[in-house]
Amino acid sequence: MDTIWMNSACDGYAENITLNATTGCVTYSVYPDVAHFLILYHNLTLCMNQTDKIDEGYVATNASVCNACQDMYSKLNSYFNHMSPHISSSGDKDDSSNSNIICMDVVDRMNHTRFYWSEKLNCSKRSSDVTPVVAITCIVAITPMIFYTLSRITGREGFKKLYQQKRLLLSQTLNVSSSQENSEDGPIQRLGQRLSSLTR
Repeated sequence: MDTIWMNSACDGYAENITLNATTGCVTYSVYPDVAHFLILYHNLTLCMNQTDKIDEGYVATNASVCNACQDMYSKLNSYFNHMSPHISSSGDKDDSSNSNIICMDVVDRMNHTRFYWSEKLNCSKRSSDVTPVVAITCIVAITPMIFYTLSRITGREGFKKLYQQKRLLLSQTLNVSSSQENSEDGPIQRLGQRLSSLTR
């Protein structure tokens, strides 16, 4: 029994534990941090029990419970996260290696509460940390499209002027003029040759 008690870190849960030998009754007092956690847990449990009856098979969000008890759940959850580095086995706040161990009774209550809140009531909301990631992804995806659209609209189309070498231009000019001369003299010369052959 002592081993279970020590492994569960329950010495960080209660103090002044006394056992009445005749009645077998155990008396104890809990540490202030644990007592505050138990008060927050009790308030949340009362809120969930006093709000409209919950249909456990209903998958959609139980909006009335979620809205009514959201603040209490947030306080309990944040206080539990705050407790972890502050409770030591002696109940004092210290920086020893065991200072982040919480009694399994407290851990079990919080685990059950989180499971019930998210799975049974479906009250968990998406973390707000997702919003910046989605925004940055959209900006990175849209930036190339904006860049290319703006460069297409505002950019000038460049016209390239091609220069020919002078020696190629000179040879083309000579070829054109000689072909024009040949095309003009050719038929006249042929006509003259035919006429001269007919007159003979």
